[in-house]
Amino acid sequence: MVDPSMKSIKHIARIDRITRKAGINYQNLYLVGNYEFDAGAEKLFHGTSGTYLGKIDHDAGVKEYNLRGESLLNLPDTSPACQSVKRILAKAGYKTG
Repeated sequence: MVDPSMKSIKHIARIDRITRKAGINYQNLYLVGNYEFDAGAEKLFHGTSGTYLGKIDHDAGVKEYNLRGESLLNLPDTSPACQSVKRILAKAGYKTG
């Protein structure tokens, strides 16, 4: 999960460097943008070593649930955040019900 900042881009490069030094191999480094992403930020992350899968859509329900201490797993399937997570998971090759 990344935010639209140079700091996130640097962290992606750092993850890549540290895992290689440690001898850790992985097939995919998936990147998911938070709700603050716009088209400009998405373009920047397409040029990193990870695979950008998309962003989680803004959803007022997420803030409400967080403030109440309620699990985000209880968000309705129709919420914008849930719908965007399903698209992201499908793009990564996971089946969503």
